[in-house]
Parts: sequence; C-alpha cells; structure tokens
Amino acid sequence: MNSKDYYGQAIELCKAGRNFINLLQKHHKSELLYYKKTGVIEKVVILTAGNNSCEHCQKLDHKILTIAEALETMPLPVKHCTADVFGTGKGFCRCVYAPEVTN
Repeated sequence: MNSKDYYGQAIELCKAGRNFINLLQKHHKSELLYYKKTGVIEKVVILTAGNNSCEHCQKLDHKILTIAEALETMPLPVKHCTADVFGTGKGFCRCVYAPEVTN
C-alpha cells in the first residue's frame, strides 16, 4: 500500500467513527521513508492547516527535523489533535511533512 492509500483509508475510518491513527501513522512514515530513499532530501518541515489547526498542531508549525529525527520521534500525526474535520468528535491531524529547501 502507498502513502495515499493509507491516508484515504484513515479518512474513511475517521468518518465511520473508527480508529484511524495507525493508518495515519503509516501514511507519514511512508512519506518519510520515500524522502529518505531519494537520497536528496535531508530535512523536512512540518506544515499545518494554519489558523484552522488545533493548538497542539500549531505548536509544530514550521518545525524543521532531519528525516532521521522525524522517523525516530514520529511527531505526526499529532497525538492530541483536536481538529474535528469530519464532525465526528475526534481530532484528525492534517499536518504534513514537506521537504525543507535551503538556499
């Protein structure tokens, strides 16, 4: 399964009121492993949904990590996210890793 499949399934489980965190974790880990595999990307930056993010997610906005650090600590998905995106009463973290580009 690829990263997008994990994410799509996590959305469907969340909408159904079922546990989706494991799939969201697999989605993020898959992305990080892809970046690592390229051999070109050394760092990632965490991006949030800005003002539409919960306070827990906003604390990580623009945080830069090496891929190794991100894989070790796995800050995404934010475990205490409270952004009720689908009206289920459960938080669904929409934070993403993006390649960090330096000049």
